[in-house]
Amino acid sequence: MAGIVSFVGFLIFTFGLVVPVAFFMFYTAYSVFPILAAVEDLDAAIYDSISIVVPRVVDEAEGPTRLGKDGGAKPLPVSSSLRSMTRLLYSSRRCFSFCRGYSWFFLFGIVKSLALGVCVKSPLLGFLAQILLPLAATHFHALWVHSVLSTSSRTTHAFQGRAVEAGRLFRTAGPPMALYLTSEAVVQRIMLQYYKGVGMIWEDFMPIGNHFHKSFIFWMLLAVLTFVLVVPAYVVLVRAEASLLPSDEQTLVPLDPALEGISGEGVLALVGAWRSLTRPRIVNLVFLYVRMFMITVPVTFVLGFIDFGWWLVMAMDSWRF
Repeated sequence: MAGIVSFVGFLIFTFGLVVPVAFFMFYTAYSVFPILAAVEDLDAAIYDSISIVVPRVVDEAEGPTRLGKDGGAKPLPVSSSLRSMTRLLYSSRRCFSFCRGYSWFFLFGIVKSLALGVCVKSPLLGFLAQILLPLAATHFHALWVHSVLSTSSRTTHAFQGRAVEAGRLFRTAGPPMALYLTSEAVVQRIMLQYYKGVGMIWEDFMPIGNHFHKSFIFWMLLAVLTFVLVVPAYVVLVRAEASLLPSDEQTLVPLDPALEGISGEGVLALVGAWRSLTRPRIVNLVFLYVRMFMITVPVTFVLGFIDFGWWLVMAMDSWRF
């Protein structure tokens, strides 16, 4: 009887706490929050997102935009605070808003997984497949970005049929997508060559002997390359796709006015999205990723330790020596 109670408690803890927290950290925080930070107008006046749910008298003090320590200071953007972005999403559709756009994100992830499967069989063909296969699924990624930003209750709010032609979307978002996929592929191959070159040895998922410093350099190099190559390319992609939103579309955050200047198609759209980037936005995104990393690592360690320890205790109780 005690074993059954322990097993039921384990299931409740795993699916009631660990899985939702893991989903929030690794999808909402690492995927949705950066989109908001990439397109939000950093100079927007105070706005009230709670009115998305129920119209009411606007109380500036309760809006998602944060004020500085000095009450008369310039309002801070929502994307400068993890708490503010969490409140903003929750005010839209409660807990369901943390999953917004996940279906399109999942479809795009499947295409990328197929490309990685080709990488294992042939390095050269894999490099091309890693870029070309997801490039063909640019529409899925654009649907995901638009679904995240829009306040519509439907993830597919029919914008792809009434506002953005598939051809125009691909001509606008295709070059930024190719740049983003290329940066990812280059970083992965640099890290793979470093891993093979230094001959890192792992045992029980941990580096042994003098390989600890090699592991430290590995992760530091990965972080630097990610922030230097992948993050800027990803922001350019998101901003190019966000520029295709209809002008009358209601969004979670006020969009950067510079998005209106992203005109043209092909390379012109890529250049326009790149020129619309500003140093404060890049710095804001970097600090956002750092804050998320500092939170997710200890939370993942604690919850994983408890969950795995609980499972191990149940397994040992069921063994017969």
